[in-house]
Amino acid sequence: MFRLLRSLLGMDSPAERRRSERYLDSTRVDLELGNLLYDGRLVDVSIDGARLQSHARLDVGRSMLVRVPERNGCTHLALLVTWSTRKGDRYEVGAVPDPNHRVSRMLLRNYVQRYGRGAPRVRFA
Repeated sequence: MFRLLRSLLGMDSPAERRRSERYLDSTRVDLELGNLLYDGRLVDVSIDGARLQSHARLDVGRSMLVRVPERNGCTHLALLVTWSTRKGDRYEVGAVPDPNHRVSRMLLRNYVQRYGRGAPRVRFA
């Protein structure tokens, strides 16, 4: 919980936030915010979080359910928005597994392990 608060307050350095390999992803996803459903796209993923784009405004601290389509159905990831930036007509956000949903981190890790095989890694300068 302390790590989440540090992240929400922007106290983590980029190196601390990027402990894990990040993989480029361009999967179209559905973002469920309360009872509203929006189109979105994964930009990159790691076992610690994801970067997404959407036309929906996603505020820091907001919890969302991300439906990721897969061959055998879809994976539902409960994520919490940690940063949000407007880029033209879209919003780009960073999100971590929602601490109120105990299995979310495990589901994200499982998705990354399946998706990451052969996917290009994100390189940071």
